[in-house]
Amino acid sequence: ASNSSIAVSIAKHLNVNLGKISFAIKNFRGLPHRMEPLYISDRIKIINDSKSTNGESTAAALKSFENIFWIAGGQPKSGGIGEAKKFLNRVIEVFLIGTSTDFFCKEISKFKQDLQIHNCLSLEKATKLALKNASISNLKNCVILLSPSAASYDQYRNFEDRGNRFKEIVNQQLSESLIK
Repeated sequence: ASNSSIAVSIAKHLNVNLGKISFAIKNFRGLPHRMEPLYISDRIKIINDSKSTNGESTAAALKSFENIFWIAGGQPKSGGIGEAKKFLNRVIEVFLIGTSTDFFCKEISKFKQDLQIHNCLSLEKATKLALKNASISNLKNCVILLSPSAASYDQYRNFEDRGNRFKEIVNQQLSESLIK
């Protein structure tokens, strides 16, 4: 939101037509793996934020939504979940992936003890369980959010590889009509 506000201010300063500004904002497509919407329905949004490899970038993602089914984990960085701890009240359940699930479970539990945490290990298991639990919940506007707050090197070549695998899993679930 702040980036778009800055862009609008600059465009106005340069006397760009308001219609062109509006068109550009409505049609803007962000970069892959950075708060990338993969699916949006009346009840569920699925967001690929695989680029969030630290607590600060994950905090920005958590701050953007409510009723979050959060997929996190991987190879932790020295700051742990960092600033993401401030937004755990927006999270309904956590689905941990990667080789450091114990680290993330302890880190998250330090800041919110009553949060349901699932040790899934694999991204496929985490995604399917998050989708299932969001679908059967009575919540409106659920968000399945891959925002790992960790590096991907324990299971993937890089964050792009992890994000692309997430897209494959989501697309498979869509093709099998398992997402509503």
